[in-house]
Amino acid sequence: MTPNSANNKKAHPLIKLASSSSVKQVSGFASVAAGLSIDQLCQWYGSQKDAAPGRAAKGGKPYFVDHSGVTEKEHFAGETGGKKEGRKEEHLAIALFNDYGPSTEGLVTDQNDAISILDYQLPLKAASSDGLIGKVDLLALDAADRLAVVELKYMPVEGSVSSADTPLRAFLEGLAYCALLEADIEGLHQQAVEKFARPIVNNPPSLVVLANNMYWEMYLNSKVAGTWEIELQRLAMGVENNLGIPVSFLSLSLPDDPVKYQDRRPKFIQRPILERAW
Repeated sequence: MTPNSANNKKAHPLIKLASSSSVKQVSGFASVAAGLSIDQLCQWYGSQKDAAPGRAAKGGKPYFVDHSGVTEKEHFAGETGGKKEGRKEEHLAIALFNDYGPSTEGLVTDQNDAISILDYQLPLKAASSDGLIGKVDLLALDAADRLAVVELKYMPVEGSVSSADTPLRAFLEGLAYCALLEADIEGLHQQAVEKFARPIVNNPPSLVVLANNMYWEMYLNSKVAGTWEIELQRLAMGVENNLGIPVSFLSLSLPDDPVKYQDRRPKFIQRPILERAW
């Protein structure tokens, strides 16, 4: 598979591939993953770096825009469907920031590795013309003091696999954001060290695909989706071995209604359990 205009430096090949219909289809994404070679992925990663807007180096703009952890509305309040589910995903990210932010010990995985959330909705654009580029769901610091791009997905109890992004799409989007940040790593690293006043390794960000347990259970048990996890693990190992970017797939064990609001500030009702997705 070849994204349109993949040889164009401004084509954003990984972002375009992540947005393709075959990657978004539950019944087709496993075969797309199986057809991807590590060489292809590495080549597109390099092209994605070339297309980076360079928010700090070229645009002279901050990555950290003083998010407050406060929301305008409460979206974990019985609303379901469409854009409201996306807002729940965003509020879940804010809850992680509020409860496990840079001033805390972080959220500990089942491997006793702590992840501290530095910020949410991290901007990547240097100009409004950078139209294809979104925001990083969460920027974290892992146990090795390395920056980590966290691509977050959420599926409610009443949801279905057809209503949530596929794991392959999450992986490709997160990998694209790693490329964009690696291209501007000096500026990002400098801003992070100055803001958080803690040691941070000046390496390209690692990638964490994080979703609630219901998301992983539905995809892993879906006959339509197939055995996609084998192919994603292959791609993840290839990315780490060839690009030096560790990739983790983590599950956030949550109750049905995980978030409460304190003065419009999302907080977890109980401490979530963080473990390997499979």
